Formats: sequence, C-alpha cells, structure tokens
Amino acid sequence: MGDAFDGAVCEIDSQGRARFRCLPVQRLPAPYLGATTGRDLIAPRRRITEHHPDVLVATAGGVPGTPDDITALTDRAKIFAAGARAVATRRAYASDLIHFENWCRRAGLAALPAEPYTLAAYLTAYAESLAVSTMGRRLSAIAVAHREAGYALDLRHRVVRDTWQGIRRAKGTAPRSAAALTLPLLKRLIDTCDGGNLEDLRDRALLAVGFAGAFRRSELCALALTDVVPSPEGLVIRVARSKTDQLGEGELVPVGRTGSPYCPAAAFAAWTAAAGLQDGRVFRSINRHGRIGLGLSTRAVAQIVKDRAELAGLDAKAFSGHSLRAGFATSAAKSRVEEREIMKHTRHKSVSTFRRYVRFADIWERNLVVEIGL
Repeated sequence: MGDAFDGAVCEIDSQGRARFRCLPVQRLPAPYLGATTGRDLIAPRRRITEHHPDVLVATAGGVPGTPDDITALTDRAKIFAAGARAVATRRAYASDLIHFENWCRRAGLAALPAEPYTLAAYLTAYAESLAVSTMGRRLSAIAVAHREAGYALDLRHRVVRDTWQGIRRAKGTAPRSAAALTLPLLKRLIDTCDGGNLEDLRDRALLAVGFAGAFRRSELCALALTDVVPSPEGLVIRVARSKTDQLGEGELVPVGRTGSPYCPAAAFAAWTAAAGLQDGRVFRSINRHGRIGLGLSTRAVAQIVKDRAELAGLDAKAFSGHSLRAGFATSAAKSRVEEREIMKHTRHKSVSTFRRYVRFADIWERNLVVEIGL
C-alpha cells in the first residue's frame, strides 16, 4: 500500500468488538508505544498497557491479520469469555467440578467425558444430601466443562432426564429461604449493638444500611467509601455491580435519613468516623485487638447476622445475610408500598422472584377460618 499505509490500530470497544483503522505512520499513536520515529514503528505489534490496555497496534512489521495478531486477538477474546460469568458463579462451578471428579475417581468412572449413566449415578448418590438447586448447578457446571473441553454431553439423554426429574419430583423444587428480618426483628438485632466499641458500631451500620438499601451480601462486601455520597436527606449509594447487573452499568440506591435511633445514615457516619476510614471497603474485619483489617467476606456478613440474632434471643439458624434484603421487601409490602416501587428499590428484575420474598407479608390480613366462624 506504499506510503498511504504504514500500520493499523485495532480498537476493542466496550462490548468486545474489534475495529481496525489503517493509518499512515505519522498518525500511529507513537507516544503510547514509546516510539518517536518511523524506524521505531517498523516493528512487530506491541500491546499498549500503560495508557490504553484495550488497544492493539500493528505496523508494517506486524499487519493485523497475520498469525501473530490473530493469536493476540484470540487471547484477548479468551479473557472476555472468561469474564462472561460472575466470579461467584465461576467459583461455584470450580467447586462443583472438583466434587464430581472426586466422586468419579472413587467410583472408578471417567469424569471427562462422562457417560450419561455416570451422571445418573452421581445424581442418585447425592439425592438425599444435596438441595435440588445445588444439584442443578452441578449439572450446569459439568455441562459447561464438557462443552469447553470439546465434548458432547446430552443432558436430555433419557437416563439423565428421567433420573433428574424423578429426584426433583421426590424432593420438591421450592428453594429453602432464610427468614426475613422484618423491621421489628431488625430493631431487636440493632439493639444488641449498644456497646459503643468498633464491632458494635460496624455491626449497627451493616444491619441498618443492609436493610435500608435491601442489599445482597455480595453488595455489602463490595461497597466502597467512594460509592457512598452523604447528603442532608441521607445516603446515595452506588451499586457498581450486582447479581442482576453483571455488565456493571451501576445503580443508585437512596438510603434516607430517619432521625431515629435506627437511622442508617447516622450509623454509617458513626462507624466510618470511629474507624477512621478514608478509602477502600466500608465494612471491614476487626481483630481481637481492635485493629481494622480487610473487607468482610460474604460468609462473615452472614455470621454477623446470625450472631446478632442469637444475642437478640432469636433462632440464629433461621437467618442469613440475605435476611436483611428479604426483610426490607417484606416490611415494605406489609406497609402497603406499591410493588413496582419496592422492586425499583430492591433492584429486582423478575416479578416472580420478588413475590417469593413477600409471599407471607399479608397472609394473615384476613383469617378466613375465623371469619367463617369455625
């Protein structure tokens, strides 16, 4: 192409699509490459990491379309593909595969590729001990592993299908749900955080903010100080990424200031001030010497809820980190807040999923057994 073409820029947009632009050597982004002359640019493709990690540059010595550049793009495509599933899903799938492989090894069966009868036997082996939802996820993990390894696995094979349907029919498919921490119960938990030490201040803030924002455990763990904007009306909290927002578009959640002893905005301010937090995660671990550590794990959030429930005289086993979110939805429904307004605040996308939260909210509004005079 002579002087009209000396190189090309390949730009990867936010959706992972590649776009090539042919440029003369004078217009190639030399500063990003650390190159200043045409001679410097006549070199193989280099990755721009310092300034533009999503841009590849190819020059006369490495024109896009050559094996080297296709390999680089393929490698980047693999990175995008690896991020298609949430971190929690990838972690769960990895654990599921280890469980399946260990069982197959003990049974003397091949795990990859697995025969339909192997899958049926595996499901049967754990039909009594595992929840239906867990077994379903493990089937998905096994299917994904086969697909990525280039093996065909037919989950609709008669023996797999019939075994799975039989287990679901026998066990039932309704998921076990944690008890909702409705407002009266929440106040009992917060009342146990009255010592004024760092742990009490943190737990009070976590319970109040978690309930008021209808946050998931993962959202509370990921919450950073830069995500919270205090105002006279309360807190505006940005949820950068969530279970229903895997692309990270972000959502703003208003947490109002109430002026009561259970005010989430006041609890947040008291905790962050006492802990001297300037940046990083909002909710942190605290060791036995009172030193503040790293951000809490989802398991730690659940344990805090259980510990406070026990201190409040409740059955700790009935509650989990999800009880805060379920409690807000149920309490709002009991207060006759419109369904669409609650879903907007809780960020629910599915009406059926949302209604599972509030199915007990008005169950005793009218006691028909009493009304008919039994």
